[in-house]
Amino acid sequence: MLTALPVAVDLGVRLDFVEEQFLVPTASVGGDYWLWRENWYVNPDVGGTDSVSGGKLGWHWTAGLDVLLDRFEPGRASRLEAVSGIDDTWLVTEYRVQNIGDEQGLSFSGSSLTMGIRFDI
Repeated sequence: MLTALPVAVDLGVRLDFVEEQFLVPTASVGGDYWLWRENWYVNPDVGGTDSVSGGKLGWHWTAGLDVLLDRFEPGRASRLEAVSGIDDTWLVTEYRVQNIGDEQGLSFSGSSLTMGIRFDI
């Protein structure tokens, strides 16, 4: 079983200049440190170690685009704000590339595309 605990520090920018801006580009860059541990079953008759652990240092960058969903249904957005205090609702997309680890041992490098919903209060 492999267990990993990723720790990251990020410096990001969100290009939101106008009130109720429909499309907002985002970007960030940062450093990462992944603590990891691998453990497995060892036959007691044979002996040996049953785990190995360590850490991997690396970095990442992201680029994204936020879409203001309030523009599609202004009436519902107004009611949502009155009832719950949520000012804006966003569809958030982000592309991430990370380079974590080296050629020796484990590498946690790769890329991902994520989407989600963000609420601004």
